Amino acid sequence: MIKTILFDLSEVHLTGMVGAEEPIAAALGRGNEEVWENMNHPALMSLFRGEISESAYWESVIKAGAYPNKIDGTTAQEFLSTAVRRNFREIPGTADLVRAIAEQKRYDIVMLSDHAREWVDYIERQFQLSVLFPRRFYSFEIGYTKKQPQSFRHALRYTDADPQTTLFVDDSQRNIDVAQSRDVGIAHTHRFESQVSLYRFLQSYGIL
Repeated sequence: MIKTILFDLSEVHLTGMVGAEEPIAAALGRGNEEVWENMNHPALMSLFRGEISESAYWESVIKAGAYPNKIDGTTAQEFLSTAVRRNFREIPGTADLVRAIAEQKRYDIVMLSDHAREWVDYIERQFQLSVLFPRRFYSFEIGYTKKQPQSFRHALRYTDADPQTTLFVDDSQRNIDVAQSRDVGIAHTHRFESQVSLYRFLQSYGIL
């Protein structure tokens, strides 16, 4: 029996970094894959763990990619920062499913997200996540990402959730593997691919 549903944020409820590489690549005259690789610089995990600022992260990306000081008439940092923020938007249908679950008042709905402090400050203002997810755990606050079991254990502990009665929804198989590992033990998982597939999964579990 499911009691707690643990939702990812990026690429499940909102788009995250995926797609932001396209306008950056176009402005630089580079390939999308090259820019995406630069955006996934090792400094990204430090950013997500709250160890460095967004500015320090972009400095690492700019240096690694040998980007010019200015892109489209603005500083490289400002351009990159704006490109990522413009990419944040709701994924159609997910919010409706979360509301439908919440209306039943049978489940504890929780968010667990790997994210940057500065990006979350922006997202929280734009999308009012507290309405759908009263309890939200971000990697920059916890100090761990979902690549680490400690991230899940923190969320489970502070929501008093039993991993055997918890459902975890995420777009990353790697994160799901950690959630299912012996170190965490979450019994129920779903890899998010679309609102339709999630709806069908929730129906199969009798949640909707």
